[in-house]
Amino acid sequence: MRYSWDLLQPLRAKLPALEQEFMGYYKRLSASALAAADGASIEKEEGERRAYAAGMEQRITEILLENGLNPADYCPHYRCPLCKDTGFRMEGSKKVRCTCQIVRRADQANGAYDFPTFAQFDLSVFPEGEQRERMQRHKDRLYAYAEQFPQTEKQNFLLLGKTGLGKSFLLSCVSQALRQKQVPVRFLTAYQLSQAFRAQHFGEKETLSSLIRVPFLAVDDLGTEPMLRNITLEYFNTLLEERLRQGKHTGLVSNLTPEQLMARYGERIASRLLGSGRCDVLGFSGRDIRLHPLSL
Repeated sequence: MRYSWDLLQPLRAKLPALEQEFMGYYKRLSASALAAADGASIEKEEGERRAYAAGMEQRITEILLENGLNPADYCPHYRCPLCKDTGFRMEGSKKVRCTCQIVRRADQANGAYDFPTFAQFDLSVFPEGEQRERMQRHKDRLYAYAEQFPQTEKQNFLLLGKTGLGKSFLLSCVSQALRQKQVPVRFLTAYQLSQAFRAQHFGEKETLSSLIRVPFLAVDDLGTEPMLRNITLEYFNTLLEERLRQGKHTGLVSNLTPEQLMARYGERIASRLLGSGRCDVLGFSGRDIRLHPLSL
């Protein structure tokens, strides 16, 4: 059945019509069991039971609506609607592993971080006026990015500004929204990214390719990583170029200005970050809410 029995149970005492439906279903189950025990066709009894359950489902919907209740509130809530949390789904007649398992493996590689959500983004912590209005616009833009993924207006986004302005929080919100859509996500600090480049350089050949393949890559604190000679710039350029070429999406956060990004990474990388035409650059400014929180 489409409805969750556990969620409907508390309503039985309040809604006589619903109780009547439940009792009728239990009688139908008992009749099916007795018929099967007497030698009746199990397939026939099961078919009749399913037909009865389908009609009962429609009647439950009517009862809930008649009493001003939302039927959706009494349906099972699965983490993965594709496989209903079983880990497998059907493609035609073939049983295949669900994409949520790929997400789970990405989460494990990610340390299974519990990212914040857009619902937890509190605009009231920002000073009223220009800064709060800017944050509202940025939140709306990034929320739309997550909702439209992968058909986003711009393939990538870059959040620039000083510390304590909500950039990393919003990057995490996007990551969580995509995870909830069963999109594989990798979330790395710039230091972790540099260590991945180092591992690739010294023999772990799948490291870079796994970062290129992931549908959404989030990089926080770009510009704080150590600059490893013959490693950082070369591999970072390859990563960005290949992800752009393959249509993969990337979100980055940095405390650097565009001029500082150009000076640190050079024209090749900076042009991919700032001037490719496929990157949405959002500037953050105002009060550092960590150092100077608003008084209650």
